[in-house]
Amino acid sequence: LKVANFGFAKILPPEDLTQTMIGSPLYMASEILKGQKYSNLSDLWSVGVILYQLATFKLPYVA
Repeated sequence: LKVANFGFAKILPPEDLTQTMIGSPLYMASEILKGQKYSNLSDLWSVGVILYQLATFKLPYVA
């Protein structure tokens, strides 16, 4: 079972922002989808989407 591909992961200090748009749009935070700079807190959004999907068997929104 392959859970994730960390080939595009990067270490980001908490105070830094990035603007790379890589990933699955259904799990991306809105700031990433808008092309804005984002921090590592955007990963928490993705985790929340995954947890919601595991609990309800559906996505929290339709993209």
